[in-house]
Amino acid sequence: MTELTLFFDGYCPLCVKEMAHLRAADRHGKILLVDIQQPDFAECYPHIDVAAASRILHAETANGELLLGLDVTCRAWSLVG
Repeated sequence: MTELTLFFDGYCPLCVKEMAHLRAADRHGKILLVDIQQPDFAECYPHIDVAAASRILHAETANGELLLGLDVTCRAWSLVG
């Protein structure tokens, strides 16, 4: 069950590298990683501002809470151990 949807910038090499590490550590599928640069992103996630998400990391919990910046990183890594 997805507990966190994490929105990252697929044009950012550092972001892509960290998401690869998160994906590898997420053995129980708790995090859904979504690239904000995908063509249909705005249609699928109209409530997430792409410009804002490209400046600061965004994530949404299963209950709809929006997390930003280091709160995202902390929650993501705590979910995967």
